[in-house]
Amino acid sequence: MIIVSVKLVSAIDPSRDKELARMIICNDGVGDEQTADYTAATFHGRDKETLDQLRIQKTGKIIGWKRQQFHVWNLVRKALENMNYTKGK
Repeated sequence: MIIVSVKLVSAIDPSRDKELARMIICNDGVGDEQTADYTAATFHGRDKETLDQLRIQKTGKIIGWKRQQFHVWNLVRKALENMNYTKGK
């Protein structure tokens, strides 16, 4: 499982961080050494307490992802794209 957490951290006081968003990407167990299928979900909320409730906001699937061919940020981008986070493109 990959957990992507977006935090706002104060440059003045780094201990005052605030989680703004969270996404989980899970391997579906389908695939082989070269490719895999993933399910991704984002959650409602803009603070840790609300995000910890794990109320799903959007979901998406990534089919046949080339595991070793791309950096993990490309998987995150594809997951966001498949959940229709494409505003401002």
